[in-house]
Amino acid sequence: VRCLEKNADNKEILECGAEALRVLGTTNELAAAMGSLKSMDGGVMATVGALSLVGKNVDYLIKNGGAGLITGLLRDLAENSEFSVEKDENAKRFIVNGCRALEHMSTDEKNIFEIMKEKGAQVLLDIIRKCYKDPDVAASAYSALAALASRPENAEYIMKLGVLPSLMALAKNFGTKDAKFARKALHLLNTLAQNKDLSAQIIKAGALKRVFAMAKAHRSDKNVIRQMLELSNNLINQLGPSALEQIAANGGIEAIVKALETHGDDPEIAKMALMVMEQAAESETGLKQL
Repeated sequence: VRCLEKNADNKEILECGAEALRVLGTTNELAAAMGSLKSMDGGVMATVGALSLVGKNVDYLIKNGGAGLITGLLRDLAENSEFSVEKDENAKRFIVNGCRALEHMSTDEKNIFEIMKEKGAQVLLDIIRKCYKDPDVAASAYSALAALASRPENAEYIMKLGVLPSLMALAKNFGTKDAKFARKALHLLNTLAQNKDLSAQIIKAGALKRVFAMAKAHRSDKNVIRQMLELSNNLINQLGPSALEQIAANGGIEAIVKALETHGDDPEIAKMALMVMEQAAESETGLKQL
């Protein structure tokens, strides 16, 4: 559990840890942790977050009201006027792992529906607004929102709740300083950009300026670069030439060329970068920048 908590962004470790927990059989430990969650202990929520990587445990959580329990406790913290993550490290740990638990539980349409029914998306946004000075909390909440937004109707609802203004404000504060925040923010934008109307809203909100600033600041981070390139291609696929013009106008061509220079030996990054560059060469602005 501690290893998984400390390496929450390492896909290989998460997969290995989930398999170990599955083989061990940890439903009893999950039941005990659920029974202690109201103590608001960060370590207990870390246990729930780690054990929720196992499919059988997710089924147990959903069946036994885990979605409502976790969202309810997070809501209580969001609405507590005396609570501050800057002063309470345990509460911060509780929130971060609670967000991870909701993300891990969002494995299929049925589970996502249960979390949304408990107003999970609204609670996550309330947490972000409450803890706006902490990039770790925001990153964890954005990652959970991206999991919920994998359902198209949820993506539209999350956008209507006002996710973009908060994301843009926090990206201005943390996007170029914190690589983890950049990865999670870009992943959420990517998930939202699967829809033509939402893609247009992303561009209208001025998000591309922040997107390419984050990519330039974290040029050595392959995950940031992959998210930036995937988002660029998604926007182009949804909106065509108008997206290309905005990408070029916001420094996207330079960011993409720099990414290719740095990670040209990565086949996935090279392929996505060249796809954007090929499209850019068909526009006057893009060709000039290339």
